Amino acid sequence: MNKNETLFINNNSSLKVVLATKSEIDAKRKELFEQEEKAKIDKERLFIKLIKILEKNCFKEEQAIGLVNYLCHKKLYHNEIIYIIESSIKAKENGNKIISLIKPIFKKNNKELTKTKKLRELFPNDIVDDIINIAKEIKNINEGKYIKKFVDGKIYNILENDGQPNTKLLVDSIEQYAKLYVDHSTLKYYAKIKNSKGKEQIKNISIKEITDYCNKAFGSNKISKSICASVLKFITRSIEKDYTLLEFTNGTLKLNDEDYIFNDGEFNVNAVPKRVFPFEWNPSFEDDEENKIENIVNDILKSESLGFEENIDNFYKCVGNVCMPINYPQIFTIFLGPPGTGKSTLLTILKRIFSYSEVPIPDIIKNDRFSLYPAIDVDINIDDDLQTESWKNIGKLNTFVSGNGIQIEVKGENGRLPLNQYNTPKLFGSTNTLPRVEGSGYKRRLILIKAENKVSEDKKDDTLQHNINNGKYDKGLAKLIYKSINLFYDNRNNLFSEESRKTMLDEWDLRSDPLNWVIDKFFKVPNSDEFFSGKCRDISVSEVNDKIRFLLMDYFDKGKIDSKYSRPSNHDIKKTMLGKGFTQGKIAITNDEGNPSTISVYKDVLEKGSNDIKDNNEPKDNNEEKYDEDILI
Repeated sequence: MNKNETLFINNNSSLKVVLATKSEIDAKRKELFEQEEKAKIDKERLFIKLIKILEKNCFKEEQAIGLVNYLCHKKLYHNEIIYIIESSIKAKENGNKIISLIKPIFKKNNKELTKTKKLRELFPNDIVDDIINIAKEIKNINEGKYIKKFVDGKIYNILENDGQPNTKLLVDSIEQYAKLYVDHSTLKYYAKIKNSKGKEQIKNISIKEITDYCNKAFGSNKISKSICASVLKFITRSIEKDYTLLEFTNGTLKLNDEDYIFNDGEFNVNAVPKRVFPFEWNPSFEDDEENKIENIVNDILKSESLGFEENIDNFYKCVGNVCMPINYPQIFTIFLGPPGTGKSTLLTILKRIFSYSEVPIPDIIKNDRFSLYPAIDVDINIDDDLQTESWKNIGKLNTFVSGNGIQIEVKGENGRLPLNQYNTPKLFGSTNTLPRVEGSGYKRRLILIKAENKVSEDKKDDTLQHNINNGKYDKGLAKLIYKSINLFYDNRNNLFSEESRKTMLDEWDLRSDPLNWVIDKFFKVPNSDEFFSGKCRDISVSEVNDKIRFLLMDYFDKGKIDSKYSRPSNHDIKKTMLGKGFTQGKIAITNDEGNPSTISVYKDVLEKGSNDIKDNNEPKDNNEEKYDEDILI
């Protein structure tokens, strides 16, 4: 194939797949045109040969009528028959009479037409044999027999007669240029084609590539959409995906457990690679526009928040994890930050690099019947606007992240397809706030990447995301992938530090359930030793309520929580306190006027003092139990 790859913007952020180039199709058309021209010349010679035979035998009226009957029976075109008769009649005065006699024959149906037997009564046998052979050859030419030796010729012939080719013909036409395959485990379709350097590669295809081919080869809108779509269903040649292969424009990266090997200029044609990147793999990169992509990532993700010092590296590790065969750490990555901090730019980078789906997280939690199919066998699934209401019954979400046990349904297909560790995408989300989660198991899967830096006016670029999508910064993306894969391998046994993970979880708890978080940080139900230590006291309900609201308002003012969490009702505070084991009671007091009264209190509360506040004004729990290792990788 002379050329079949150009950069373009699409959902897979990959190279455009062309089943056949214009030059290849034109070459086939040239063969057909030459054959068609030859057929026309051959037909003219046959006409001349038949006319000479008839002239030599003093063509008469009765013979003309019998011959026309036979030629009509053989389905020669009427204008051709008239041309033969007129050219064979020597006496012009008889010509008009004979033509008038034969025209009614054209209206007869096939059963009424006289055939070979009558012809032999009118002509000598040797002449009849010549007529039969010549008529057969003319009929073959008219029906495109010689053009039909080419599969495209058959299709052209059908289209010329206002028909539609069957699916097999169309598949045969495509396979002149590219072999077609299906991965039965995912119902994804592929073609083996040649790149611009003549190397065979396996590329993912869809109805779009089939339709593009049909429009290019046979004319726009000549072949119906339904026929084009039926091609995919017709493909049965099997192929499997090798999730340890990453293909670049200059070769293939083989991922092993502890390292990788790059095979320069080599492309595996016996299996589908996990990913086909639209750029080269090359450790010695040239800077592209002063390291545009690297600077963008640094500007968005640099963080001075305590515990998020590894924010940038954690992003690269998450990208590296996407490149791996399976979601080995079983992580769910969430970009967290207010509007205008570059989260959408990070997602645009991911969409350019990886194949992706956009199934909302609530649909994954609900495991809707058909909603999950778009996610099968793509690299990442993105929810760019995580809903902040509670996530309940998250078992399916945990299962999705782990890549085990979910069955998905496909419209129009019988049975279900299993999601496994290999064909399940890694999850990415983006949000300003975090949802409250009711369920267990999610904490050990959570990775928070903070985007907290507002993009300054002098750095705003309205064309940035378009240019990323359009491949302008692919050199920078190649550098990002190289760095991400190497950083992942360098840290694969302990991908994220304990302190980093601990801070992420604390951030999640604060953002998703601030009321619960504040109570945990400032108040404690004492154990027996603490109870008898004399540090516990009864605190009035109003004092507790005021302190909680003050703290939440302070966190809201600092941009750490959403406004809806800043002023909880007395009922919500009471419900949460009692749910944690605190008890309410009444105690007698003397009011300001010196009169006896009673107030509601929380009994025997252990307060966490101001010495327990972190440097970044977030509470530090000195009584906190050792970090639970089940949330570590």
